[in-house]
Amino acid sequence: MTGQCVDPFGTCRHQADDGLTLLELERAGGIQKRTTHRILRNELHLHKIAARFVPHALIKVQRWLCYAICSDPVSRWQQNGHQLLSRIIAIDEFWARAYEPELKHQSTEWWHAGSPRKQKVRQNPSPIKLMVIVVNDVRSVIVCHFVPHGRTVTE
Repeated sequence: MTGQCVDPFGTCRHQADDGLTLLELERAGGIQKRTTHRILRNELHLHKIAARFVPHALIKVQRWLCYAICSDPVSRWQQNGHQLLSRIIAIDEFWARAYEPELKHQSTEWWHAGSPRKQKVRQNPSPIKLMVIVVNDVRSVIVCHFVPHGRTVTE
């Protein structure tokens, strides 16, 4: 929060400060963390926002170069439309297990307060994994290949 510091408890250390944590505000104000959170959200209309990570900061020339590189396929798509998309083939490979156990939240059900709880035995995922290679175009899957357990794939 650079510039003017939003500080409901008068404990802002510096105007260029990145702000205070909920724990620091709780201690400074002498109130609970839940109350501090409610004040920040409901009274001051603040929201917790995470920074977006980028690989690196680009200079203006690099941004224009990226724009020029990306604008060529876009202009080709605007001219040719579906013909360009139909020529694109995607290849994806991923690991799949023979079976995946049901997760705890997948087995939840709505019941009355006094209802008995169902019991479920914890299962481990299958130790056997297969590599699946899928080749597809814009219309459908062209090839789906399963690599057997213990085998490798080379280019």
